[in-house]
Amino acid sequence: MLKVAGLAVLVLLVAFLGYVSTREGKFKYVRSDLIQAPKDKIYPYISDLKLGAQWSPYEKADPTMKKSFSGPEAGVGATMSFEGNDQSGSGKIEIVKLTPQETVELKLTMIKPMHAENLVTYTLTSEGDATRFTWSMEGDGGFMGKLVHVFIDVEKMVGDQFVQGIQNLKALVEAKNWKEAIMKVTDKAEIIQWPVTHYVYIEKIGPFQETAPKAWQELHAGLAGIANDMKLKGFMSLYKVQPQMLYCAGVAVQEKPEKLPDGFKYMRFEGGKYSRYTMTGSYANLPEACGMIFSSFEKSAAPMRDDFFIENYVNDPKTTPEEQLVTEILIPTK
Repeated sequence: MLKVAGLAVLVLLVAFLGYVSTREGKFKYVRSDLIQAPKDKIYPYISDLKLGAQWSPYEKADPTMKKSFSGPEAGVGATMSFEGNDQSGSGKIEIVKLTPQETVELKLTMIKPMHAENLVTYTLTSEGDATRFTWSMEGDGGFMGKLVHVFIDVEKMVGDQFVQGIQNLKALVEAKNWKEAIMKVTDKAEIIQWPVTHYVYIEKIGPFQETAPKAWQELHAGLAGIANDMKLKGFMSLYKVQPQMLYCAGVAVQEKPEKLPDGFKYMRFEGGKYSRYTMTGSYANLPEACGMIFSSFEKSAAPMRDDFFIENYVNDPKTTPEEQLVTEILIPTK
């Protein structure tokens, strides 16, 4: 009886494996959506492997993923090796072909949970003012791939991951695109003479991301009870980037104060000749705006002198709509 049962199980197993072998091994999964931005705003995120962390559903599912990069910094041959959790797996991805602003083709080699070699393609297609982003993956899973497909709806599973990634990219690019739309930066500098200024400030030394928020927090806390006595004229920051970031968050005052709160410093800032640029928009745009402005200044070939850079905050953020905030960015010029 046991022999008969065992034989029956064997026959069923052979039949099942035979059925599996008849299934299609090749596959292609495709998902797409419209992103309200031009191609050039999207392309950097899909052609630079290091920017994948900002939108890839696999990297977002595993923040502790170990990554290493090899080959050129960007373009064909750029490679990222990764070792992630069960959701992300382990393997490497390499850019094998680029058509600028249109397509990026990548070779995905998986090691875990099982070996596979697939072709991933990102495609950008203009549709009016928007761009359709299409994400596809194709390959041949072999017998093991056929077997997995019998028990798991891989097309749906992978397709859902693609949809999540596309939504991540869409949110990232559209938010950035909106931010840029409400940010205006002057293209050319106005040469001005900054006047001698009585300046009360909090000074911090170290990375900007750490020092600036702390300096402003301490400044506002210390000014709360003495603002009227100081006769404030306006808020401004002074900073130097060499040999390390020296950042001052402070206020211009009418005259030298007789007494300062603990931790505060006073400087008679001599001012001088400056190239003045203006940004209109949220303070959150300032790092990006400064990058644009410094690039514009370098192209102008104007000589820079050794002195403080200035950010002068023209209007009050408490009473001014964010998109109407005006910041003057000044570069010391010979």
